[in-house]
Amino acid sequence: MTYISWWCRILRDERIQRLTCQHRGTYADDCLVERCKSRCYIVATCDRDLRRRIRKITGVPIMYIRGHRVVIEKMPMALGAPKL
Repeated sequence: MTYISWWCRILRDERIQRLTCQHRGTYADDCLVERCKSRCYIVATCDRDLRRRIRKITGVPIMYIRGHRVVIEKMPMALGAPKL
């Protein structure tokens, strides 16, 4: 199975909640950053600038594709991350 078909299966999964932005005149990046401050979400993005902004928020895991692989950074302890 290629990573593209795997990624498409994830996108179609009914257990994953997709959020829409109802704000007018607000950039999508700003909306995502504000939502991440109030609740714990996993943010999936390949935008480097958005990843830099999200990394500044504690406890928010980031998912992205690098070199044909899906990378998930920084799983918080509340979500079952292994203790180091």
